[in-house]
Formats: sequence, structure tokens, C-alpha cells
Amino acid sequence: MTVISSGFISTSVFSPAVIFSSTQLQEKNKTHYYTISCQAHDHVFAAKQGGVKAYMTAQGKGIQAGDYLILQAGSSYKRYQVDKIAYYSEPPDMWVALLKKEAI
Repeated sequence: MTVISSGFISTSVFSPAVIFSSTQLQEKNKTHYYTISCQAHDHVFAAKQGGVKAYMTAQGKGIQAGDYLILQAGSSYKRYQVDKIAYYSEPPDMWVALLKKEAI
């Protein structure tokens, strides 16, 4: 699988089935890895506000608002917290999220 580090998939093609916000978080935050060494996921990442926030589209089950994503940028790693996430109805594990950069 190929990891895409730039660009963004337009969300107008999909209709999110469920939208979650970090204020609705009730369980302990989990950490999910989207790195080159972890070929389990393809993803599209688009930074905004100088990388402080970002949009990401990917596939993966169980990701919720408040969870953390570890992303590889070259030889360094960045940690983002999921602020808001929307799952698509088809495929059901595809999502788009607004992320906030966290210090590692």
C-alpha cells in the first residue's frame, strides 16, 4: 500500500454517516499508527494553519474523537489528536477527521 503525504480527497463525494466530536469522548484515548513502516493503512493528509491542524482521510476501525494518530513525516514522527471525525457509510471503516497537532 502507498502512503500519501500530501494532497486531500474531497469529501463532497462521500456522505458521512456518523460524526463524533472530542467533547463526546467517554472512553480512554487510544493511539493509532499511520506510518510508512506500518503498511496497514493508506491515508491522505492535508496540513493547515502551518501544520497545527490538519485534515486526514483514511480507513481504520475504532478511531474516535480524542484518540491520537502517530504520523511519519520523513524520518520524524508527529502526533495529532482527533478533534472531530466522520465515518462514511460505504466503506464503513473510511473516515475523514480534523486533527490537532500534539507535542511528542
